[in-house]
Amino acid sequence: MIFPASFLRKFLVAALLLVAACGSPQEREAKHIESGKTLYDSGDLVKAILEFRNALQINPRGVEARYYVGLILERQGNLPAALSAFQEVSLQDATHRDAQRKLGQYALMGANPEKALLHADKLIALEPKSPEGHTMRAAALLMEGKIADVDVEAKAALALKPNDPDALIVLASQRARQKQFAEAAAFIDQGLAADQGNTQLWSVKLKLLRDQGRNAEANDVLRKLMSIEPDNPRHVLELADNLRQDNKLAEAQDIFRQAIGRSAAPTLLINAYADFL
Repeated sequence: MIFPASFLRKFLVAALLLVAACGSPQEREAKHIESGKTLYDSGDLVKAILEFRNALQINPRGVEARYYVGLILERQGNLPAALSAFQEVSLQDATHRDAQRKLGQYALMGANPEKALLHADKLIALEPKSPEGHTMRAAALLMEGKIADVDVEAKAALALKPNDPDALIVLASQRARQKQFAEAAAFIDQGLAADQGNTQLWSVKLKLLRDQGRNAEANDVLRKLMSIEPDNPRHVLELADNLRQDNKLAEAQDIFRQAIGRSAAPTLLINAYADFL
């Protein structure tokens, strides 16, 4: 059968459009990754992880999609699965800086300073001008009780990034272990002077004040944390408990009411208030 030229042209065009629509595996993988990133940034983790897993169906060795799967699992609270994802990324690409950083953090959380030091050294080798490897080394050395060496690494981090909060927190923790509370507080205040909104620094300051029995000042820090994170019930509940222990129940209840009134998403605060009562 002989087909007319017009039919053949239409068939050829349709075939070309079909091929273009399908795209190469690399193009389809890239589209899933970009879609996943957009969904991740918008907070839709359920749909985002599906996109990244679709990308991994196309390329099981894709480190970018695997890394994002790890981030999502971490945010969902599935830390063992997140750790496994970051380990897989590191196996596929030993130069993946973010994966090394995550693995070092998990090693510190797991009280494994030896492994944290290995990842810290990799970070330093991959990016020698970044403070992160040095702060990780400092934290691991502090965990091992090598107090003198902590100063060297933390100050190396500060030389690369003055007022680096992680380095200052490690130095404050080191001084606190030695009961040098004034020096510890000075490091935290240095960081807060540069970044008033850093909740990690305020949390360390809170612990230092508690350890010294300076409860009124600790309550002031909790008020500061409430102003930074108005929807976090932990700060409100902690301050209310402190006030109740001081027989200031009416003030404690006012703290809850004010926080609920200011909150854009008060459900957690309302539930915490119900538990408090």
